[in-house]
Amino acid sequence: MSQVSKKKVRKGIETKVFESFWTVVAKLTKKEEVAVFFSDFFSETERINFAKRVSIAVLLSKNYDYRAIRDILKVSTATIGKVALKIEDQGWKLFISKLEQVEEWQKFWQDMELLLWRFTGGGTRTFKSDEELEAMIRSQKSRR
Repeated sequence: MSQVSKKKVRKGIETKVFESFWTVVAKLTKKEEVAVFFSDFFSETERINFAKRVSIAVLLSKNYDYRAIRDILKVSTATIGKVALKIEDQGWKLFISKLEQVEEWQKFWQDMELLLWRFTGGGTRTFKSDEELEAMIRSQKSRR
């Protein structure tokens, strides 16, 4: 968990810093620029935590239960709960909708979904072909 200093920055300074930060982030237009920026900006632990939170949000949006998410991502149910409380917030909705538009992520999450079904079988271990699993997933989604 990241620590925040008890010494508060004056509100005017904090506002200017955040405005500048959002402006810079908005101006990053190439994937490579964004990758370098966030790789340098976040520690390895912060990047891992961020990736796990994003993964939790995506899996929650696909209606996976806490147990499956906990087991595949090696996170606590408390962490999943914290993300679940925010998943309906505007920022998370925006992020997930943008993520769903990225083709390589669509393929990744489709593969992840197959992997989850292979190991959890929707609650039971299963040894089915990818085609059988895809049919099971489509059937499950049509019932939602």
